[in-house]
Amino acid sequence: MYLATNESLQNIVDGLHPEPGDRIAAICGSGDQAFALAEYGARVFVVDKNLEQISFAEQRLHSLGTEKEEEIFFNRAYRGRVESLGFVARESNAYFSVEGRLERIRANRANIHFHHGDFFSYVCENAGAIGFTKIYASNAMDCQSQCFHCERSLDDLMTILPEGGLLYVASGFRFYAPPKQALQENFWGKEFNYLEVHQVSFPEEDGWDPIVFVKR
Repeated sequence: MYLATNESLQNIVDGLHPEPGDRIAAICGSGDQAFALAEYGARVFVVDKNLEQISFAEQRLHSLGTEKEEEIFFNRAYRGRVESLGFVARESNAYFSVEGRLERIRANRANIHFHHGDFFSYVCENAGAIGFTKIYASNAMDCQSQCFHCERSLDDLMTILPEGGLLYVASGFRFYAPPKQALQENFWGKEFNYLEVHQVSFPEEDGWDPIVFVKR
């Protein structure tokens, strides 16, 4: 189970520019990403096929503003018990400790909606009813669901977005074969001619190469 994200929350926020009126579909994981997006007033629809992840993120959200906030939201209860938690928890805790940030997330907690299921299926099946404006897919396309090929997943997700809609993918350099500087011209431009590609600035040590696709 992911207890904290190993992605840059600032990159995700910078890449998706969440704002009031946005309806963002997001992979759940630890919940960190959804909390970060909700801070800015967006409605965030959080999906994960792992029910344990959904339950964990819900517990973290419900702990906000209670005496359990430090222990549960900031993962103090896991300190020393999970070897891989140290670095990623420090990074996410530092992000959420910025003055005023938790207060804004608490104020917008009703904007976070959890759903247990396949991410691609949920987004495509609920696009009409919800009207997603942006999508945070993390590295879900690396894993692929059984019903989708990577190219099909990208096409389906972008198709449901409105003009100007954004899709954030964490692992661009692993998924997309062409060199970054030639993505649009040499590859996606041929099959998906409605895409623009934006490289997100990111710290090298994160190990991710995030890309934002823009529907045009």
